[in-house]
Amino acid sequence: MKVGKKQSSLLGAIAFGTVIALTPTSGSAIYFSGKKIEITIPTKEGGGSDRFGRIFQPFLEKHLPGHPTVLVINRPGGSGIKGGNWFQHKAPRDGTALFVTGSSPLNSFLFAGKKVQYQLRTWKPIILSSFGTCFYAHKRLGLSGKPEDVVADIKKLRAADRLLMGAKNSTSSEIRSFLLYDIMGMDQARPVFGLSSGNRRKATLRGELELGMDSTLSCQTKIKKYVDKGTIQIYMTMGLIDDNGKIVRDPAMPDVPHAKEVYEKVYGKEPSGQAWKAYMHFLNLNVMAQKGLWLPDGTPDDVYEFYVSTFKKIFADKEFQKITKKSFGKYPHAFGEKAKKIAIDALDFAPETKEWMKNWIKKKMVSSS
Repeated sequence: MKVGKKQSSLLGAIAFGTVIALTPTSGSAIYFSGKKIEITIPTKEGGGSDRFGRIFQPFLEKHLPGHPTVLVINRPGGSGIKGGNWFQHKAPRDGTALFVTGSSPLNSFLFAGKKVQYQLRTWKPIILSSFGTCFYAHKRLGLSGKPEDVVADIKKLRAADRLLMGAKNSTSSEIRSFLLYDIMGMDQARPVFGLSSGNRRKATLRGELELGMDSTLSCQTKIKKYVDKGTIQIYMTMGLIDDNGKIVRDPAMPDVPHAKEVYEKVYGKEPSGQAWKAYMHFLNLNVMAQKGLWLPDGTPDDVYEFYVSTFKKIFADKEFQKITKKSFGKYPHAFGEKAKKIAIDALDFAPETKEWMKNWIKKKMVSSS
């Protein structure tokens, strides 16, 4: 059929209008209107990842044109594996499915073996939020907790008869602690499995375990009174990585030395070797990418970019800033391309370092437990 100029123009306009209606960057109100956005959280209600994911729910409804309904669904199990596997195989690729990560699903992806069916490297990180990690010990170990005494404190830890700390399992988020304990020469540190983050903390506060780790924000709130009483001494943080790639002190606890500082003071040299290479991955994995929101692989690039710009708007929202002032502290947040770089630095272990880490997990986290 021959099409005249007027008909051709009309058909072109209709086609162009169809593209607008389906493309979120240009016709997003139509795209999201009447839609349901589902945020999958691979942990139980009430934990850090759950709080992180839920805090965005009303602001996504506010800032996504068309004001879609945003639902939060918890799919706990297997240190994030159950939720991650579901998201890989069943989440739609049209911008209506988001996934929250904390430390455990990231660690599980790397080290939990065949149980893991999700391909995290192919997912698209919209935002990665950094949150610090602090380390503390029960008072009976005799630490002072003062920065100027950190060398003496590490020597006391190395000389202790028993060093136990709770953990969920052999590949959960606590492995960064035991790796660091080994780097510091605390070879006798052993895991007690089957403890959630909350139960692990409580057991240390009661003195049933000698060692503890927590987010620095939790150290400032949930255990602060125990520090004030002298029951607990905080002696070190993991630190953060700045934009120049340098490890710096945690902004939430600037008076507490970070692990690299501590090592250099104890040993008189910079840390090196496979253990330290692995630790640097965990610094990206469990601090710089401590919490995140992702879209599944196969989501169109324009949908991804639209979400990145939407989250930047959310973080500029005065109401959001007020609500998250305490819970987010002074920590940096990476969006889009910067988040992708952090994800690569976190997940892309060199083959020899990953093999070393797998052997270390078998020896330290499995055989010695």
